[in-house]
Amino acid sequence: MIERVSAADVEELQGAIESVLKPLSLEEIKKVHLKATNRWRVPISFDVRWRPFLNWTRGYHHPRELRLYFDLVLRVLRVAETWFKSVQSPRSGGRVFLDGRGIHCDGDILLGTLEWPAGVGVARLIGVRGAHHTW
Repeated sequence: MIERVSAADVEELQGAIESVLKPLSLEEIKKVHLKATNRWRVPISFDVRWRPFLNWTRGYHHPRELRLYFDLVLRVLRVAETWFKSVQSPRSGGRVFLDGRGIHCDGDILLGTLEWPAGVGVARLIGVRGAHHTW
């Protein structure tokens, strides 16, 4: 599967991430996992109702009130949900990773390829200043 991501999709996703983080203090933001391990991947979790949220903790997310849900339905995350459901059915929820190649699950299983606009990198997407890694 291949999906082209527009500049508008990138702006929408970046804006949604910034909106989720805006009410948090700098200390709280430092606890949010905006990249997976030492790789430049953005982890996105889905709850049992397939509502996407940012990762506050690794593994299961307890307490649930700490989940950082997206307020908007984002096209890139809808694609991630659709692709993830196609291999995870009948599972409810889980975690995917967005990177320069596409959308991954369960380690390094590539669900599908995302064609990002030229020059888009994880640093731009998640708003990390000083990071020079691009997808």
